[in-house]
Amino acid sequence: MSNIVVILASKGATSEIGFNESKAAADDIGGIDLRFVDVDQSFDEIVEQCQGAVMILPKARPSFFTKLIEKVGTVKLVQTSSAGTDWIDKATLAELGVDVANNGGANAVAVAEHTIGLMFSTNRKLDRQIESVKDGTWSAGIGGERDEFHTLVGKRIGIVGLGRIGSRVAKRLNGWECELVYHDVVEHDAEYVAATGAKKVEFDELVATSD
Repeated sequence: MSNIVVILASKGATSEIGFNESKAAADDIGGIDLRFVDVDQSFDEIVEQCQGAVMILPKARPSFFTKLIEKVGTVKLVQTSSAGTDWIDKATLAELGVDVANNGGANAVAVAEHTIGLMFSTNRKLDRQIESVKDGTWSAGIGGERDEFHTLVGKRIGIVGLGRIGSRVAKRLNGWECELVYHDVVEHDAEYVAATGAKKVEFDELVATSD
């Protein structure tokens, strides 16, 4: 007997190709009956189509999610595709015997690189630089000394949280001749921290001294 697994999403947000690829992978594994349930239907229709499901992968965040789990009655696991689970009533689901798992770190590399991109853009005032080129003024009117925003070399970079994303930001900036400091409420082991090249400081110091 196959375990019924439901992808709960809006049809507009989930491509048919993507679902078919997921279903083919599930079929290859065996023992999984993967189903797509459109969250934009009526609540009763959704409940009916989720009957027997042991696992739900929510791609949407419906307000009735907890009620849905209660109505279906067979769900044992909710697996999110993202790191965040703050929208899920985990306490109630725990009382119902339902585990909640996230996908922490799935986008850690992309977010770390995006963070550095924004840092680079802000430091170089790229938005104003681009507009000045469009206007033909070539940096005229952009305040500050050029050396102030021309490079990240020698800048003190403060990172709040040295987890999956923060550690990757630090590792990527480590070779840029920046001074890296961080603050975290979590204590990381020495080897983990050493690999990032960052030094731990108090939060107030980080805010006051970072560039």
